[in-house]
Amino acid sequence: MGGAGSAMGGAGSAMDGGADGSDAGAVAFVDYRSGTRLRAMFYEVPGGVRVWHGWFDQALGVPCAFVSADDGKLRCLPTGRYVNRFTDDQCTEPVAYVPDSPSDDPTCGPPKFVVQRTNPCGSTFAAWVVGAATTVTSAVKASQDGACDKQAAPDAQGYAVSRKASSDFVSATMVVEARTAELGVTYYEAEDGARQPVSPYDRNRLSPCDAAGGEDEYSQRCVPRHTAEARSLYYSDESCTEQVADVTACAADEVSAVMMIAVTEQPQYYYEVRSYANLGTPVASAHTKLNPLSCQEAASIPALSFFEIGAPIAPWELPKVATVDLGSGRVRARYYASSDGQPLTLQALYDTEIGAPCSPLPSDSGERCFPGDVSASISPSSVLYEDGACLHPSYLVQGDTLVPAYYATPNATTGCVQPEFAEWLVDPSSTGLSVYYKEIGSCVLASDLYGYGVLIHELSSVPSSSLGPVIDSID
Repeated sequence: MGGAGSAMGGAGSAMDGGADGSDAGAVAFVDYRSGTRLRAMFYEVPGGVRVWHGWFDQALGVPCAFVSADDGKLRCLPTGRYVNRFTDDQCTEPVAYVPDSPSDDPTCGPPKFVVQRTNPCGSTFAAWVVGAATTVTSAVKASQDGACDKQAAPDAQGYAVSRKASSDFVSATMVVEARTAELGVTYYEAEDGARQPVSPYDRNRLSPCDAAGGEDEYSQRCVPRHTAEARSLYYSDESCTEQVADVTACAADEVSAVMMIAVTEQPQYYYEVRSYANLGTPVASAHTKLNPLSCQEAASIPALSFFEIGAPIAPWELPKVATVDLGSGRVRARYYASSDGQPLTLQALYDTEIGAPCSPLPSDSGERCFPGDVSASISPSSVLYEDGACLHPSYLVQGDTLVPAYYATPNATTGCVQPEFAEWLVDPSSTGLSVYYKEIGSCVLASDLYGYGVLIHELSSVPSSSLGPVIDSID
């Protein structure tokens, strides 16, 4: 652990993202380090600020991300495609398919690797090399609880896969670097020398923490990152008076505190008030209320672990967290920071002209920082349209969901290149238009799929050239 005030780089300091930390050039701030095999993918904003956003494995020629591999170590496994279909009824022999979802282009062919979740929690992974096309006459699908469900083989091309040993991927360990007496930063320290920032760290509680937003008494404090929750659902006694906290059993070893959530029901929404408490001792079983007058032992829930609730954690017990903007142009890197201004971890890129966080995406005028909802960049098939040809997008919200000012959607593409994105201004007034969605080769009416409380908003185009520019590079 480094001494208080040490850092990989800071505002006004210089540290290169290269493997040996040399040849800094005009780089003014960087909080990652490339290794001999893993090279950092980063965004650069004016002022020489580089922001890490992923790894590229030079040896395999693919992007990768650190996850828990099935050998118990953190490893940088290929990103992109998960596999959950198998040729045997024990779900041990995976098979890859293309297309595997409505947004897949069947002409693109298979990826180099697919990744499989190897435990019922979905928290450990193994990688498989995709091989030759194969004919699959039957298939089964792994469900979330780990069971194998018999299903017909999908109408898609199957590809054989072969297991790649987890030891073939770069491993890492978690380290902590101090910034102040109260706060540090956790990093993944890779065996090839690469280093990735992960989260702020509460040095008093010896656990990772996250900067709390909102406007309650915990805002601008670094609250515990891994928590059990108490929502007045489970109790340790037969009278249902002693509340306990619950967490998924897979995450029980990580939790360090309890998030207390008081829920107030309003006519059209639920209002949650949070507070925090120390984590108590484990509880073997719990009771629950079926109605206000009935308390009985909860049925066995293997997926949950229960804990007693300890003493409250007052807001002043948690470290203060501020923000600092790094860079000198329109788009800047907004970092969480200690109270004395030392950068910790990235909050978001921030468009100073629009006054909002933004996300870098390719456009018809180069890489631009898109404000607003960019969820379609993760799931293009989620885009809805106002016309039966699926040409003009619309925006759908349900209930009292906050309507964003902007929305980004992928443009139609040919071939297998990454799509460019278009930006839209969301009309805050809702309409009664029907909506459609894309399936492979067709545009389908979707209005009957949505229930009460759905509102549809029209969109107007925003020129991508009016958005802030960002440089996307690999070390």
